Amino acid sequence: MGTTGTTTSTWSRTRPTCIFLYANILPVILWALFKYSLKPIDDADAVETDSATYTPTLLSLMCIYGYSLAIYIPVSILWVINISLLQWLLVITAALLSGTVLIAVLTPALRNSQFSLFLIIGILSAHIVLAAGFMLYFFYNPPDSPVTMPVPTAAPAPSVLKAVTQAAKAVLPGNRTR
Repeated sequence: MGTTGTTTSTWSRTRPTCIFLYANILPVILWALFKYSLKPIDDADAVETDSATYTPTLLSLMCIYGYSLAIYIPVSILWVINISLLQWLLVITAALLSGTVLIAVLTPALRNSQFSLFLIIGILSAHIVLAAGFMLYFFYNPPDSPVTMPVPTAAPAPSVLKAVTQAAKAVLPGNRTR
């Protein structure tokens, strides 16, 4: 197998690995951040102890993350349309929809976190990076570089034009017009 086959084989294994790692490592990071960023419970909040100590389980976060990535299935079909503006609008739309699903489901846990604003920004940023990565990695087709024609620096000398004309007349003797 040549170099091209090896490179293609390596890339085809790397792509699913990146997606798998994203879908499994980010929920673990988010779970750890939720687990260790709970606000301290005051006596006034003691009535709502169930919601005050709510942190999603690791399994539920992995499920929520998986469901939030479902938007990329129809978007990936639309990314095949090679209109750059449309592709980037789909990146933004998919990232916001996917991030909004996560934030809506995780709202109780975000309320109880000391770093809720940073977690929201982190979730949305991760989804924007994921959507841009999907589009650039799988569907981006860079525009062809413009073909530049060499520009002559000076007009040909009259003697060169005369020589070309005489050579053309010698080759085509039947075409003699005055």
